[in-house]
Amino acid sequence: MGRPFPRRLTHKGIEFEGLYYGGEAAHELRIRYGPELKVEIRVDEADLGQIHVIYGDETVLAKALKFDYANGLSFWLHKKIRLLTRKWKSVRFTRLFERRRILFSWRPVVVLSEADS
Repeated sequence: MGRPFPRRLTHKGIEFEGLYYGGEAAHELRIRYGPELKVEIRVDEADLGQIHVIYGDETVLAKALKFDYANGLSFWLHKKIRLLTRKWKSVRFTRLFERRRILFSWRPVVVLSEADS
């Protein structure tokens, strides 16, 4: 299920490394057990698109509110993006997805010729 982290589930959802998570299942937990819950989350460090939220015996999935950005994004790459955007204080991005697109565009491109295949 991933690495465990203690967190709070509130009306804003669950915050993890600058990303917020929520959804219908997390909302149902709050309705049943109270407006603010101490929960444990499990994070798949290879994909920040969704997390597992554990409260007592119940485990539910919560999706990233910025799912377009977080889906398929590794924890390592997310930390690098946050570090770079802090360094680029003069550059303003209106969407997190734009940060990811720019970082991915810096990857080296390997082109195989027909002779290599």
